[in-house]
Amino acid sequence: MASDALQPESHAEDKLLLMQMAMKCSDVSNPAKPKALYDRWTAGIMQEFFEQGDEEKRRGLKVSAFMDRETTIVSKCQVGFIKFVVEPIYNALGKYLGPVRDTQLQLLAANLDDQDSQLADIEARAEADKAIKEADAEAAAAEA
Repeated sequence: MASDALQPESHAEDKLLLMQMAMKCSDVSNPAKPKALYDRWTAGIMQEFFEQGDEEKRRGLKVSAFMDRETTIVSKCQVGFIKFVVEPIYNALGKYLGPVRDTQLQLLAANLDDQDSQLADIEARAEADKAIKEADAEAAAAEA
């Protein structure tokens, strides 16, 4: 019976795949770092994104996704990045990491929870602002 599990000890292709996954994990590792370091890296990366968006605007180009400092919600970007890029590859590779896996996945989960919380706060404030604007518009219409 064939196994779907990788066998890096006996299959060179599996070993190479795991090494490639490890390299990718290192490339997207910021959310799996302690919060202070993660936050510092996220701020730096987003600054680079926003500078690119500023340059695209200056040149009259369409601003790339996540690069517009006026419309991008960093927490929303991070939640998507973690859920759809980082978490899946860390979980897949985690089967082969032993005790390191637990630490990395715990940091990843904590940072995801923090970003989810920040996003919920931003969305709640936006909803409250919208309700205030609607109430002000209704009051202004009633006065007219």
